[in-house]
Amino acid sequence: MAPMNKQIQLLTSVTLILLLTACSHYGIEKKALALDTAMNRYATAVRWGEWNTVYRMHLPLNEAKIPPEAIKTIRVTAYQELGAAQMDTPETATRVAIIRYINEETQAEASLRQEQRWRYDSENLFWGLDSPPPFFD
Repeated sequence: MAPMNKQIQLLTSVTLILLLTACSHYGIEKKALALDTAMNRYATAVRWGEWNTVYRMHLPLNEAKIPPEAIKTIRVTAYQELGAAQMDTPETATRVAIIRYINEETQAEASLRQEQRWRYDSENLFWGLDSPPPFFD
């Protein structure tokens, strides 16, 4: 093979590798942005007591999830994320949140620690929680 052909072949190979790397990186960035959006949506739903939204964000998506009746007496007073989300793999992430709340029937204030395990549902292109919804005593 002529030296010019080898140079063209090498240049083509390097270009292809760079393109594949860039596409892979773009896919991970896109998933990370989608995760951030989902986590913010979830935090807002918890903070404002939008329980149907909270329960719908838990996987699997095709299961009907109805919040328990007792949750209607819960008023969240604070939602605090402990640190940034940790992307364990391109398909999974974890985050810990502290939820402070008042039970309106007893006027008792309490808090809970929610360990969130997020999983990317590649079939539905959706980040959802693979851990249970918050449990309020």
